[in-house]
Amino acid sequence: MTTTTTTHEVQLAVYDLSHGMARQLSAQFLGPAHAIEIIPHTAVVVFGQEYFFGGGIQHQDPQQFRQMMGIHPVQVLSLGQTTVTKADFDQWCQTCMQSGRYSMQSYDLLNHNCNNFSHDAAMEGLKLSKGVPDWILQVPRTFLSSPMGQMIRPMLENMQVGAAGGGGMAAPFANAPTSTFAAAPSPPPPMTNPWANMPSNTKTAATNPPKKETQNGKSASKGTPLLDSFCKPLLSSDSKTIPLCIKKITDNLQDSADKETLESIGKALTNNTNNQKLTSDQVQQACQIIHSKILQPNNKAITFALMLLRVILLQSTGQETAAQACLEWITTQITGLSSHAARAMAWLSLSNAVSLSWWAAPQDGILEAAIGDFNVESQPRQEVRQAAAAFCYNWVLQSSFSDNAELSDDQVSLLCASLESIASEPDATTKLRRVLVAARILMPLEQQVSVPAKTLMRDLGFPEAIQEVAQTTADTTGDAQKCQTLAREMLNILGG
Repeated sequence: MTTTTTTHEVQLAVYDLSHGMARQLSAQFLGPAHAIEIIPHTAVVVFGQEYFFGGGIQHQDPQQFRQMMGIHPVQVLSLGQTTVTKADFDQWCQTCMQSGRYSMQSYDLLNHNCNNFSHDAAMEGLKLSKGVPDWILQVPRTFLSSPMGQMIRPMLENMQVGAAGGGGMAAPFANAPTSTFAAAPSPPPPMTNPWANMPSNTKTAATNPPKKETQNGKSASKGTPLLDSFCKPLLSSDSKTIPLCIKKITDNLQDSADKETLESIGKALTNNTNNQKLTSDQVQQACQIIHSKILQPNNKAITFALMLLRVILLQSTGQETAAQACLEWITTQITGLSSHAARAMAWLSLSNAVSLSWWAAPQDGILEAAIGDFNVESQPRQEVRQAAAAFCYNWVLQSSFSDNAELSDDQVSLLCASLESIASEPDATTKLRRVLVAARILMPLEQQVSVPAKTLMRDLGFPEAIQEVAQTTADTTGDAQKCQTLAREMLNILGG
């Protein structure tokens, strides 16, 4: 009697952690010799599960995982058929965890990352004849072997996933609902977006007075501790990329005096140990160089110029004419920027600017452009949607709300756009920022419920959309959890 050996297909799922930005920026960051197509994260798909290394060895149903995280493989490779049973492979994974070989603490960006696990899992755990392609295994060394790669290594290391102190390279998977082969780790920090580093400045909710409705509304106390904590603008102020920006900008300058000026300003921004601000003259000089020499059609350094500009704008007094000129250029050119990275940086620059008392966003179409760029149906790029949503949120914070007046046309447009099709937004950070837009129109910083906004939201049936956002899902960490909590707070207000 013959015994039939059961085999199982094994696939390698390849993701791009840069969401396409590596292909656009690596040649500029690293030079043609070190250009790469993607920053790969890989996972082994077998037995109906997706196995990957991040915060230890974890596994999850592939479709549920991808739908939850809003990210999909750029390539799925067949590795062959295995005769290893699921029980034996799970035991191999558990042994790797317990021995420390692939534990939460063993991650190393260069030598021991998610791709190394996928390779070992295929070759050793599943006993296949091939594993992860060499070009994927070599990407970290290729990427980081140049001077520019070394400069941005800290930024990549901030993209780790998993438990605190543990490793993993895949920021998009930071909040993944997974099963692990060890005791459940403590919750990971929220996902870090190195292109939009916007910490939320918060204050203790207990210091806030009760909320009151306005315009013939009755007094009512509403518990909104999470919304209360979002009381300041979302600012993109990360300075880690400044040396890189200065290098790429000066490479495109001919005037040695301009180069020296920017290099001096770059050092002042990165060595600012005493929180000493740039002088107004320095802001003017930097913005003048950026506006006259870099913000030109087809200039290869535009993305880096905007990346630098967003930080410089936060130190502007509003008296620098060149800073105003840069902002005018952005508002007129942003919809024509074909580079997703440049477009995201343009929105971050405007987002920082609109938080300042001296700058008001123009009324001729910039909000319409932002609405188009925070909607997944019209803007597929996650980093652009996040940045545009941050701009809209900061715009709402700086808007004036009158107790006895109807909402402005712009406020109505933003309120409706932020909630329409909100459930279809796959990115938790973008979704949170869009919900914040609606929440701060409903409950302005004056801490009073806007009856016109409340009435409009009820009339248009938005409580149903908010209810869908508020529903508990398997993803209960980071921005996804904040989004659910914020939606529940809004429902409490709307139900009162």
